[in-house]
Amino acid sequence: MTLAGESHRVRLACPPGELLVFPGWLKHAVPPFQDEAPRISIAWNLNYSLG
Repeated sequence: MTLAGESHRVRLACPPGELLVFPGWLKHAVPPFQDEAPRISIAWNLNYSLG
């Protein structure tokens, strides 16, 4: 699997309460939500320096 490859796809089924962290450059998408309950999504950018 190549992380940035257009021809490779990975589908993850995340249970409620699970945190998924990935680099921002990774192409990603979320399918439409098909439920009556509200969907809560939180996103942020994290920057750090090593010096």
